[in-house]
Amino acid sequence: MQEIEGDQLSEAIEPTVEYEGECPSISGRSTLTFQIGRNPTDTTGERLFRISDNTGKGMWCKGWAAVSEIDALLSKTEDISARTFNDVHPGKSINTGGFILAVLKNLDVVKPKEESRCHERVPGASLQQAIAFKLKEVAALDKHRKTKAG
Repeated sequence: MQEIEGDQLSEAIEPTVEYEGECPSISGRSTLTFQIGRNPTDTTGERLFRISDNTGKGMWCKGWAAVSEIDALLSKTEDISARTFNDVHPGKSINTGGFILAVLKNLDVVKPKEESRCHERVPGASLQQAIAFKLKEVAALDKHRKTKAG
């Protein structure tokens, strides 16, 4: 397993990880770990996304990308494939696009198109919304655990 360091953020600023999840790759041959975070010096609150680990072989870009950028790419086409996300980390490993697609599928942002190798956006879904839902789930679970423990 090889990683390509991203160049989206300065090396001196490591985003604060707000959520970490796992999902299968599109092929189902590996498990991907993804992270959602924020740049602690960014006052806009822009959420960031990255693939942080892969149990399979192959290279991918471990760099952070703006969630808004991924959502913008989703809005540009009806036939969504791994290639749709090549612009997230231009010039880096093409595996990264497939890994992003796998996470979006796992979060119910996209679904496979019938009789096609492409995916389509779930109506009204976005990565930003899926992240907000996951963060609410985590907060509710934490609150439940604290209530039970205390």
